[in-house]
Amino acid sequence: MRSGTPMTGMTKDNFPLPKLAKMMSEIREDVLNGKGFILMKGFPTEEWGVDKSAVAYVGLGTYLGYFVSQNGKGHILGHVQDLGDDPTQIHRVRIYRTNARRFFHADTSDVVGLLCIHRALEGGESDIASVHHVYNTLQRERPDVVKTLTTPNWYFDRKGEVSKGEEE
Repeated sequence: MRSGTPMTGMTKDNFPLPKLAKMMSEIREDVLNGKGFILMKGFPTEEWGVDKSAVAYVGLGTYLGYFVSQNGKGHILGHVQDLGDDPTQIHRVRIYRTNARRFFHADTSDVVGLLCIHRALEGGESDIASVHHVYNTLQRERPDVVKTLTTPNWYFDRKGEVSKGEEE
C-alpha cells in the first residue's frame, strides 16, 4: 500500500511472501490438480479493515494465478453486497448486488476466491464444486461429455457489463 502500486499491478514479485510462498505453491497445486478448493481461516479483516484486507487478498491471489476483470469497468475485485438492485431485472442486474438468493452458477475462470469481510446476519452459506475435478473425472469417465462442454458454443450473460471492444 505504501508503494502506491494499484491492485491491477500486483504480482508475486512486488508482493513477496518469503514465509508463505512455498505453502501458497502447494495450495495452488491442490486447487488445480487435487481436491479443487482450499478453506483458509483467520484472515484478520476486522483488524485490517476493507482496504488492507483487499490488498492482502489480491496479493495472496497472485500466488494462485493471475486476475482478470470481473466486469466492464475493469474491476478485479467485486463485492457481494446488497446495493438495493432489483433482482427481477435479470437481464441487467447481477444477483450479487441484491438480497436475493444466489443459485448455482459458473464463474468463467479457472480459480475463484472468496473473502468474507463481514459475517452475514443470515444466509451466507456457500456450496462449491471444482471445475478441475469435474473436468478430470469427466475426461476419464465421459470424454464425449467433455467434447460437448468444451465446444465454444455457450452463451455468457454479462448483464450489460461489457468492456470496450468485447461482445455483449
